[in-house]
Amino acid sequence: MGKLGYTWYPKDWGNSDAVFELTLSERGFYRELIDMVMLNDNRTKWNVNLWARKFNATTDEICDISDKLCDLGLIEFRFFENQDKELDAREWVFIPSCEARLNLVRGGKNGGKKSKKDKPTPKPIVKPNVKPTPKPTPNQKKEKRKEIKEKNAHNFDSEDYKHELWDYLLEYCEKNNLDVKKVKNEALKAYEYYKELGWKNSNNKKIINLKSTIRNNWLSDLSKFSKDAKAWDW
Repeated sequence: MGKLGYTWYPKDWGNSDAVFELTLSERGFYRELIDMVMLNDNRTKWNVNLWARKFNATTDEICDISDKLCDLGLIEFRFFENQDKELDAREWVFIPSCEARLNLVRGGKNGGKKSKKDKPTPKPIVKPNVKPTPKPTPNQKKEKRKEIKEKNAHNFDSEDYKHELWDYLLEYCEKNNLDVKKVKNEALKAYEYYKELGWKNSNNKKIINLKSTIRNNWLSDLSKFSKDAKAWDW
């Protein structure tokens, strides 16, 4: 049996200041994420390549929109432990505004409350006043995201990542009408350069996103790469 649907609250959406800051395409992607997390108990695997194909967008567009949604506090990136109690390198999307609705679902059709009063309600246990944990500041959230990304950085030496990088560059060439051979040669130089530096940039800082680093520092001047429709020479 397939998963049941869920109740949608247009008023919550329309009155949200954060949603008001989004463009039409950003709202569309955020709405898709809400559907995914609501049907997966607020734990949807981050899969940028799949979503880029599904929504007819580039991986850069998906990443840029996701970063904006995160900055506005509409979504969060979380990591969960696997059965071996080791940090799972997979990243998951969590939407705070969906959690209240899902708590009702987890508690049953009555929200976890009994429909009939079978026993007298016990007196509440008085607990000592505990100061609430202060909410993290935007800078603290940014540092936390940076720390998580550093812990889960790609293994740039692996063959899987090399193929992922070349696929990304081919898509970049097609999007900008560039000569794939010239771009690949330049990217290979950049790859070997950063490899010799131990995957650190010229400022001796650890590289988190090798694709963006190569694109912004080695391929930024698109005029140097004229289009030449040739296939990759593997």
